[in-house]
Amino acid sequence: MRILSQLLIVAVFLSKQLPAQWIEVAPMSVTRAGHVSALMNDGRLLVAGGWDYTSNLTSAEIYNPDTDSWSDAGNMSSEHYTAQAVTLQDGKVLVISGFTGAFNTETCDLFDPQTATWSSGGFLAYGRSSFTATLLQDGRVLVAGGFNGSENLKYCEIYDPASNSWSLTDSLETGRSYHTGSLLPDGRVLVVGGFNPDAGFQLASAELFDPQTNTWSEAASLTIGRDYHAASVLYNGKVMVTGGRNFNGSNNFAYNGLSEVEVYDPASDSWVFDEFLPSGLSYHRQVTIGTGSVLVIAGVDSSNFSTQGGFTTTAGVSYLYDTETGEWSDAGMNQDSRYEMTADVLESGEAIVTGGVNASVEIFDIPLSLNSLSAFSGIEVFPNPASSFVHVKIKQSIEIVSWNLSDLSGRSIESEIISSAGGLHTIHAKHGFIGMAIIRAVSAEGQTFIAPVLFNNQ
Repeated sequence: MRILSQLLIVAVFLSKQLPAQWIEVAPMSVTRAGHVSALMNDGRLLVAGGWDYTSNLTSAEIYNPDTDSWSDAGNMSSEHYTAQAVTLQDGKVLVISGFTGAFNTETCDLFDPQTATWSSGGFLAYGRSSFTATLLQDGRVLVAGGFNGSENLKYCEIYDPASNSWSLTDSLETGRSYHTGSLLPDGRVLVVGGFNPDAGFQLASAELFDPQTNTWSEAASLTIGRDYHAASVLYNGKVMVTGGRNFNGSNNFAYNGLSEVEVYDPASDSWVFDEFLPSGLSYHRQVTIGTGSVLVIAGVDSSNFSTQGGFTTTAGVSYLYDTETGEWSDAGMNQDSRYEMTADVLESGEAIVTGGVNASVEIFDIPLSLNSLSAFSGIEVFPNPASSFVHVKIKQSIEIVSWNLSDLSGRSIESEIISSAGGLHTIHAKHGFIGMAIIRAVSAEGQTFIAPVLFNNQ
């Protein structure tokens, strides 16, 4: 049994001499597209719903990366296509709303990995698809926007796991679908872009949700409006948005994938352009992997179309953004096409991609090395062999207002500050976890300090 306290020590992420590569692993039992996936607290991946190009699915299955095998996970009460799934703090997985093939369902299903059974996860007031769902730091789940079959919704709802119920909360200023939602290190949620023909089609606007007040406020707008884009939070707390569609004016249904990349800084509430993608993409997926690099996966390439299953897809393509050099490189991919796939980050820090046109599954293998230190500015970590606590020192004399520990998949690790004196902070990790992680500290001025750490079973 893992002990409740762990010793944190400085770790490294990537040995630059070792190449990353895509590895094809065991396929799912059926073809899935538009399905959901969620990394569970035990390191396994739950995949559920979607459709197989014949009908929408209620079935679910679980991938075990330790054995490279899939197992049956039963059936949900409802079909869920273009839905969302969130792993709750208690380890259960909430599958939310989505399209059934006939209508957008209000039904939510809850999976318990301890019993391998499904139960009701309550009901939304507004069934929807193409929305965002974000796990808040207090354990609640925020659902924002989406499409209900007739309008792009501004209505937002919050799930309370304590009561297994949903309630309406403050609405977005602008209804939207096909947008992104990102949890910032300070606990707020950033919603970006999306589609609304009544507000100019592709939206440039962004909004911030404050869970302390349960209210939305306006954030700085993108330079280029977009939908079907992708976003991920970088290790420095900023948000990178890539690709998406922007109508070309002559054809409102042109894919016209964007190559432009914009990065949001929560401290200054501002956007800046970053290095463009090598080619325009939309309908793609994006994750920040264990090295801190950003991986962009497949989607629709405006220069390379093929048709399969009635959908337009791209040849297998992925790009890797190096945060140190600020450059993109070709990351390759085995399968020749994917559409409406899912992408997650395993506990190892590696990306896993499931389905989209087929049943295949691939892992982006990143060799992690402990022999080459990678420096992160702003934080020093001092392991204490005599105890199960970690001592952290900020290199500047500033006030720290919040701390966060997360694993390489971005999930929070519960922790507490035991003491703070003279710039030295003693932090206790409350629950058993073995592996690489990230510690973040946010100052009163909005600066984010980060460091890689390793949980050892001491």
